Amino acid sequence: MLGWAGFVLIILAGLSFLIFANPGDAFGMTSDQFGELAYLSALAAAIGGSVLVQYRGRFSSAVRHLAMWLGIALAILIFYTYKDQFQTIAMRVAGTLVPGLATIEDAGTVTLRAGRNGHFTARVQVNGTVLPMLVDTGASVVTLTYEDARKLGFPVADLSFSVAVRTANGETRAARIKLREVALGSLVERNVTALVTRQGRLDESLLGMSFINRLRGFELRGDILILKR
Repeated sequence: MLGWAGFVLIILAGLSFLIFANPGDAFGMTSDQFGELAYLSALAAAIGGSVLVQYRGRFSSAVRHLAMWLGIALAILIFYTYKDQFQTIAMRVAGTLVPGLATIEDAGTVTLRAGRNGHFTARVQVNGTVLPMLVDTGASVVTLTYEDARKLGFPVADLSFSVAVRTANGETRAARIKLREVALGSLVERNVTALVTRQGRLDESLLGMSFINRLRGFELRGDILILKR
């Protein structure tokens, strides 16, 4: 019987729409707003009628299930309202569990947690390819291993290794290149000067000062490194 109430509401809404044809005439609402309200009212009546029929004689179950669904709806609403804060918390937890994962505090701040060896490693996107890199404030230039440069598509065999550099494995020669884009979390820099070392002379690529110097600054707090744009 309550299902018929929804049907009647739809008919009444249609008649009201025809009577109040001009926008703004239907109880202070535009015709679109009034039509949407009538549709939602009819839908609510139809759903409510079917629910009441289903739970006829089981009032306690109806109240319990209603409370459960209201709780779920409230939780979804709270999560949606504070989604940015929840995302920040989740990123901080992930950064603690997975050292090297960049935690984006806001649009211009990235936090890194040191690994067990005390070094700050990060997954850096270079020319669209993600590379594991050691964040090294002692390196004057972003420096790529021979293998990483080849992975990025540079013609490593044809590069001119004319720049003398010192690495953890001793002195070697490197080739100067330009990186189209280097991104660490929300920190993005373009046309970054970099070096490529000879094959086997560098264990891992370095995110050096040719990238970091473009930022507003960095701050070291124990095992936390904060990079700011």
